[in-house]
Amino acid sequence: MYDKGRMTSRERVYAAMALKEPDRVPIVMSNRLFAMHDLGYTMEDCYKDPEKYVESQVRMVTEYANDAVWATVDLTVERALGQNVLMARDNPPAPAAPLIGGPGDLAKLPRNPPLKGKGVTEYLLDITGSLKKKVGDAVPVIGLMTSPFLQACMLRGTENLYMDMYENPGLVKELVDYLIEPTRQLTELQAEAGTDIIYCPCPVAGRTCISREFYEEFVHPAHVKIFDYWKNTLGRKILFHPCGDWSDRFDLVLDERPDAILVDKVDLAWLKKEQVRQEAKGCIAKAAAHGGYMLGADCAVPRDSPAANIRAFTEAVMEAGVYPLE
Repeated sequence: MYDKGRMTSRERVYAAMALKEPDRVPIVMSNRLFAMHDLGYTMEDCYKDPEKYVESQVRMVTEYANDAVWATVDLTVERALGQNVLMARDNPPAPAAPLIGGPGDLAKLPRNPPLKGKGVTEYLLDITGSLKKKVGDAVPVIGLMTSPFLQACMLRGTENLYMDMYENPGLVKELVDYLIEPTRQLTELQAEAGTDIIYCPCPVAGRTCISREFYEEFVHPAHVKIFDYWKNTLGRKILFHPCGDWSDRFDLVLDERPDAILVDKVDLAWLKKEQVRQEAKGCIAKAAAHGGYMLGADCAVPRDSPAANIRAFTEAVMEAGVYPLE
């Protein structure tokens, strides 16, 4: 349907991550909910049959010219550790009561938490392996691995953890440090199954959530450790999503050395087709010169976005995002 260009999607994405000019601006949008919904599938459908999820991701490449597929499952580490979640028919799972009610509960967690063989882990790995078989090396597979600090918020309760930073900072540090090992374990399993890029979102550590000082004390050290492991031990690229306003701490993010940073801007659900086209072209005009740029869609493409909007987004790239830019 669309011109495939002179590069494979993998070459295109990796060139942009290396701050080079690919043949065109890569399209890397977090599209999971939209992709399922566009085929008439609910999240519940895809939990029952993971191949439906795989089908929806492959279709985003063939029908919408996306340059990556997403092998993502929510709260994988947390659920493997025993966190109870609330399951909805067509929305991501959410934590129920916090697993960590206090220091005593943290002490009960296994010292070497096994993730391999857990149902939620195997489900994720099945999706990852199936996607890799379907798209091969031409299209990168993106796996989700949330920040250990975000995992800590899910296990302890976000408000509780924020209070702990004042009242019990040792608990916060101990919990975040504890989560580094299962994070390493899961990303190692994902890499073996076929993940090329690790997507790490952290919506709970921006300036509207915690101070820069707290970020430096409780979040930054874990990111430095785990990003180094992903890059230098696993040899994987890192797409970091600092969700929200991080304007006073991007220097710290750069210190953590992700390969790409996904900054949020536009909610496509509120835009009409021509507005999508104009906004996408505007973003390309502002940031795509000299390479090092990929075009996405805020934190994620909203589930109920009209398909026409996504096609307009893609067409804008094909019209305005081909290098050399005019």
